[in-house]
Amino acid sequence: MEIGKRLQEERLNQGISLEEVKSETKIQTRYLTAIEENDWSKMPGNFYVRAFIREYAEVLGIDSTSLLEEHKNELPQTDDVSYEYVSTPSRKDSRSGNNAFFSFLPKLLVFVLVIGIIFGIWYSYVNYIHPALTKDEDSTGSEEGSEIIAPDTEEEKSTDESADKDTTDGDESSDQSGDGNEEQPEKTEQPSLSVEEVDEDAATPLTTVRLTEAENLELEFEIDGETYLWVHGLEDGQVVEKYGDERVYTSDDSPLTIDASGSNLVELNIGKASVVNLSINGVEFDYPIDANEEVHQKIHILWEPSAS
Repeated sequence: MEIGKRLQEERLNQGISLEEVKSETKIQTRYLTAIEENDWSKMPGNFYVRAFIREYAEVLGIDSTSLLEEHKNELPQTDDVSYEYVSTPSRKDSRSGNNAFFSFLPKLLVFVLVIGIIFGIWYSYVNYIHPALTKDEDSTGSEEGSEIIAPDTEEEKSTDESADKDTTDGDESSDQSGDGNEEQPEKTEQPSLSVEEVDEDAATPLTTVRLTEAENLELEFEIDGETYLWVHGLEDGQVVEKYGDERVYTSDDSPLTIDASGSNLVELNIGKASVVNLSINGVEFDYPIDANEEVHQKIHILWEPSAS
């Protein structure tokens, strides 16, 4: 006996109407009728066949896992697609070049300042100090007649040494000031959400995003209509955690909040993305793939918790 006839017969034996099944599962009557007639062409997609049969069987008290395994040859097949995740340089790495430039900038300014001080001392000496000394010497020579007084080379040497010492002190002071400017306060990293990969050619379009520097992973769904939805935690391609129920959700369930902080790789399977607004840690997520053209979508979230 086909799986659809088997479910229909069991429903009739229990005296349950299709409306009652619809009320329990939130599955539209036309899809329930298609299941009983084994007419998979009327289903919204191959993925929904097993999901709807599982919901239907549980209402009747039938073991859905055994039922699906027994009639697996009757059901349409869905393709399993594996994905390779391409890591991209973090924002912190991309900023390292800029930080190196800005750390070098104070040293450059100090160098320019030292050159300016040296030039100022030299200019003052040539234009003011040295002419004044020469003038004094000329005046003294005039008062004493023809006596010529040789310039005091020791005094000039002392003046030069004093100027050099001042310049050296200025260099050391400026270098110390420059070193102080290099010490930058450590910046606290803020949570960041970025799109890693978009695969529109997969059997079910897949978007991979990365969440970094976040203390938790919280998902919020605003549903305006009807959609099938699940949230799974994955490890090595296997489901290790299930968050929430795997079922059809409606606007009556909105807003739906799920804390998926138990997994570093979370898979979202959204049956009808056009009626679901998704927020990740309070940030609204814009579907890179048009939700009106590709209704059924999957989203992988790679969560890197903050070090704190």
